[in-house]
Amino acid sequence: FHDPRGTLVEIGMGTGPNMRYYEGLNVVGVEPNEESHSYAYENANRNGVKSIECVRGFGESLPLGDASVDTVVSTLVMCTVDDVERTLAEVRRVLRPGGAYLFLDHVAAPPGTPLRTMQEMLNPLNRAAYEGCRLTRDPEAAVRAAFGD
Repeated sequence: FHDPRGTLVEIGMGTGPNMRYYEGLNVVGVEPNEESHSYAYENANRNGVKSIECVRGFGESLPLGDASVDTVVSTLVMCTVDDVERTLAEVRRVLRPGGAYLFLDHVAAPPGTPLRTMQEMLNPLNRAAYEGCRLTRDPEAAVRAAFGD
């Protein structure tokens, strides 16, 4: 990640595999699966995270105050949330002025390509197996609309 700083919230932190990038930071992990929280705490402690709070929540309604964090991170989350635009509006709401949104996601292949055909065929199985992950979603336009180029 490029220079995460200050207070950081990770949407969909899962078991905390990104904690290795958050040394010295105050972290709020938002994750709907409470069973993963204990693993995230372990990963945070192992990786020198200054403080961590795990809260049950969803990207579409972050349990945080307005302009309360410096950095928002989401990795492989926009493919899973029910409402990408609402989630991005929440990211903007909780970011302080000058804050950063750092994200990584897979995207749909161009329509009509063999890869896209495969994504469309596998999408129902993938959604069932991977917490609703949509192989055919492309969040790029929504991110650009929410944050500009």
